[in-house]
Amino acid sequence: MTEKFTRWDSAEFLKTEEDIGYYLEACMEEA
Repeated sequence: MTEKFTRWDSAEFLKTEEDIGYYLEACMEEA
């Protein structure tokens, strides 16, 4: 079974400053 990957462009989904803040916060928690 092969895995299929697609590109994810954050600019398509993060529309508000609040969205961007939550995204960056989640990235920092994972790092």
